[in-house]
Amino acid sequence: MIIPHRFPNRLKHLEANGIYNVQMVYFKRDEIGMKCLGRWREQCLEWCYNRLEDGRLGDQKYLDVWPQTYKNICVLKNEQAGVALWNAERYKIRLKDEEILINESPLIFYHFHMFKFYEGDIYGTGISDYRLNYKVLKVIYDVYVKQLRDVVSRFNLKLRSLNIWEMCVMMEKRNFYSYSFLKKVFWNVLLYGFVVLKRILKIGWSFLLKIYSNVLKN
Repeated sequence: MIIPHRFPNRLKHLEANGIYNVQMVYFKRDEIGMKCLGRWREQCLEWCYNRLEDGRLGDQKYLDVWPQTYKNICVLKNEQAGVALWNAERYKIRLKDEEILINESPLIFYHFHMFKFYEGDIYGTGISDYRLNYKVLKVIYDVYVKQLRDVVSRFNLKLRSLNIWEMCVMMEKRNFYSYSFLKKVFWNVLLYGFVVLKRILKIGWSFLLKIYSNVLKN
């Protein structure tokens, strides 16, 4: 069983990187299934890099030819499985009675592509990279972050801490989020000041370089 990316029209060009995603792949323990798995293993050991080269990309583009190469390949048609940043805009997403619905049917699983969780309940989603509205996906991320916080607390896990510079970069990319509303407001106000200062310094530095260049010419 393989799951297609299901790109919307504006992202169809990304199919060059693979029609299917390897987020979840099932193999039946029979002759065809084991033959497919064995061949895939050989291909990945031979070549598996994060670049497009000779019709290959990582481990996922090998899947493009499976439906034509092997019998009984199941391409999952249930669109409530494999919802991700690259296809979320195709669906109506809402919360009803504490259940997340995708086009009015229960979400089976969401692919948290690009998600990162840091110390202080700070996280990045990658949503801005796909030009999506966070408010639409907030119901999904709220549940996930809450569960992550519970796991971190229960097992006393140590997460990576971000420095001011890293948080500024996240904010500039519109990829800065915090579980706590008050923390989010605090950091947004503080980091906005740093971002503005950074831009002022950049403009000032460019201006000084221009003056210095003119002085040398004269």
